[in-house]
Amino acid sequence: MTESRKKAAARILLFSALLLFSYILQGLILNRHPIFGAKPLILPFIAVGAAVFFGRVKGGVVGIAAGFLMDLAYNQPTIMFTLTLAFIGLMVGYLVETVLVKGLFAYAVSALAALLICFAVEAVGYLIAGGASASAVLGVGLRQTAASALFAIPVYYIVLGISKLV
Repeated sequence: MTESRKKAAARILLFSALLLFSYILQGLILNRHPIFGAKPLILPFIAVGAAVFFGRVKGGVVGIAAGFLMDLAYNQPTIMFTLTLAFIGLMVGYLVETVLVKGLFAYAVSALAALLICFAVEAVGYLIAGGASASAVLGVGLRQTAASALFAIPVYYIVLGISKLV
């Protein structure tokens, strides 16, 4: 096995472990113990981090895995967040490869955009199918974004560590 294949295998194992840990944290713990009255999102940060440090293809692949786990965690139709996070991973990776400089600023801007996109995807379902009021959905979305932001920097440093390790 060549050195590059060993690094790729190690990266896959580390990202798989990170996704599994984040899924357990988000799906089993934070769903039962909300922060600021909302369930925070962690998995989008992993897709964004993979895209920032490893490019659009790996960001899209990690986005698919993170989106699938997020759909499972929130009992959503299986395709909703899978497609959303795959799109986010692809677009963030493309932007980092062409416009943004790889690092904390690119990650922070992309993470905020990812949270807002995820909120918009959720909001459409609640507004159309759920019949919720726009003000109630906006209030929950703002609390969810604030609660999720607490996890952005720790995930950044974990993904940064993975990128430097392998």
